[in-house]
Parts: sequence; C-alpha cells; structure tokens
Amino acid sequence: MYSPVQMRSIINHVFLPPQLPQEQDECDVHLIEVTLDGLRRYQSLSPDRMQALDDCIGAIERLLTINSLAEAGTSEDALRFILGGLSEGQYFAVKVHAQNAAILTSRTKKQFVFETFELSPRNQYILEDRDTTGPSLVSELLIGGILRGEKTVGKARVSDMCVANGLNYRHYDTVTGRFFDQIDFSEATALDCTYLLPHSAQTIQRFLFRSSQSPDGPAPTEVIASQDQCPERMLLEEFRELSSLPPGQRIQWVNIMLQLAMPRIDFNRSETALVISQCINQAGPPGGTFQRESHADFQDESSTAKILDQVEVAFDSMKHSWKTAQAVSVLIGIATRVSALNRVELIAPWSSWQLYVPLWLNGLMRSWIERGITRMSPRRLIWSTTT
Repeated sequence: MYSPVQMRSIINHVFLPPQLPQEQDECDVHLIEVTLDGLRRYQSLSPDRMQALDDCIGAIERLLTINSLAEAGTSEDALRFILGGLSEGQYFAVKVHAQNAAILTSRTKKQFVFETFELSPRNQYILEDRDTTGPSLVSELLIGGILRGEKTVGKARVSDMCVANGLNYRHYDTVTGRFFDQIDFSEATALDCTYLLPHSAQTIQRFLFRSSQSPDGPAPTEVIASQDQCPERMLLEEFRELSSLPPGQRIQWVNIMLQLAMPRIDFNRSETALVISQCINQAGPPGGTFQRESHADFQDESSTAKILDQVEVAFDSMKHSWKTAQAVSVLIGIATRVSALNRVELIAPWSSWQLYVPLWLNGLMRSWIERGITRMSPRRLIWSTTT
C-alpha cells in the first residue's frame, strides 16, 4: 500500500498535464510499481497467457531493477547485468532524468537496437565531434523534467498546460566557441553587386542601387526632386532621363526601348553603359519563370522582337563612325541579354556588327599611317586615338 502523499504524487503524474503542479516529487519508483502491479493483476484475470503481456511485464521488471538506487537513480551494475542477459525479442527502458527522456533497448538475433524518446545529446558531445566545424545548430537548454508545483488548475492558463518544446536552438560557431547573437542582414553584398559610377556622376549612384527590400529602387519623383544635383558636364534633360532608367523593375526595359527609339541620353558615355548594364543584368525578385520578375516581359516573343528591332535601328545610326564604339558595346550587351532571356539567336545583328567593327579598325590604322605612325598594336592604336 502507498501513503496518501505517494498516492497523490502518482495521481498528479497520471492525470495532470506537464508543469502542474509545480513542485518536484519522488514517485518514479511508485509509478513503476503501480504499473507492474496493474499488469500482474490483469494477467491473473486473463484465461490465456499472452506473450505480449509477458514481454511487457518483463520490461517493467527490468526497469524497476535498473532504477533501484535512491530517488529512482540508474544502477550501473544492474544495467550491465540486464544488458548482458537480454535474450532475443526482449527489451527494457532506461529513463534519462536530466532530460525527462528515455532509451528503449531491444535485442535482435545479431544486434542491439536503441530507440530514443525526447532525448537530445548534450552540446559538448556535439561540439567535440571532430567532423563538426564552423557554424552549427545547438541548444543551450535541454528538455527539462516535468515540474510539479502549487499552481491550482483553476488559475492555470493554456500556456501553463500546452508547454513549448524546451529546446532553444541558436547558431553556434565551433571555431570561436561563441553563439551568434543576431544575424545582420546588411546590404553589403547587394552593394558589391552594383556598378560604381565615376566620381563626376555620383549623384546618379543612389538611383542605381535596388536592394531586395526595395526592388523598384527610389521613387521616380525623387529624380525630379534631385535635378539640382545634375553633374556639371551633363545636360539636365540627360540627367533626368538617365536617372529614371533603373527605378521601377517592371518598366526598366520599356525605358530602355524608349531611349533606343528616341534617345535623350548619350549611349557613348561610360555612365550610360554602367546604368544600362545594371538594369539588364540585375536578376531582381524571383518569379514564376527563369526570367524572374524584372525580366518577365521576355516570356513574350513580340517584346523580344521589338527591342531587337530598336537595337538594329540604333546601330544603323552609329555604324558609320568608330567613335561610337562605346555605344555599340552597350547595344551588343542589350542584344545579348535579350537573346539569353528569350533564348533566341542573334543572326542578323551579329552579321552587321562583325562587318563594321573591322572597318573601323582599318580606318583607324589608315589614319595613323597617313600621320607617319607605322608600328603600333591595334589596342594601343585605339587607346591613343580615343584619348
């Protein structure tokens, strides 16, 4: 028989949810004894012996033997003895008090099988693993035991009964031995992936940057409000048009097509080349296709044909002078990017470009020969002429 205090502890364990009442008790052995007594009584009432019931009684008897120390502590000698004498098909459980968890051990023909219930390894064993280097997920807290206390059911809240998992995972760096306090999602990587304009055009730089938090970039109205920051060697209208190209990820290609058809910007400027390169090459937010949201227009072949037509028209106006080499490189970049987005072949434009670029080089060489310079590499020749 059990005392009133022991019986109350057993009832609390059986019927109350975790954390109620909030005080520690020592009824683990009593629970095992009550369970074992109930199984034996049920076995005596059954006319036919059931193997599953015999196995269950044997497992509980082994559990009681293993937890024979004070406060239901685990006896190492008893555990070793039972493990060594375990037969095929037999099993037993070991309670892990530090985590209020259990290990169920069973014997097959050739091996032992260990199954864990709500058990997690301690952090030091994870971190001492030689294969674990760099950041990893570990918990500073282990799954604690069931707390019993003086809180009455009438005053309990849902959070007192529906308890969250005790594990609190955080990123841990095994090299420095420290937890990450907070992961800072800065814009450093996005800035590294943004073209830098020359110092003379730094007032346009902020319109070029479009982060993942703001994929459309600054509002177009900010361009109007910044007209007083127009660079000295750039017309106000060109500053306004060039700064308006990046804002608005879904209209950037429309803006580029407009400039190809009715240019108000100088395609031969290095600033123009950098701004357009940023617009056409930045991936932008994800979408339903490989083009992503910023370049979704090129799912339609008609959009591709329109912009390639404008590229050819623009090239026709530039092809007669080698001084437009910078502008032609911009056109080649646009056409190449468009062909990649729509997977089309650039047959006609490439044939024109391959025809005129050697003509420019030949014209430059003739001009320098006429000026008495007979030996100079083509690269040095072009650099000397353009500077």
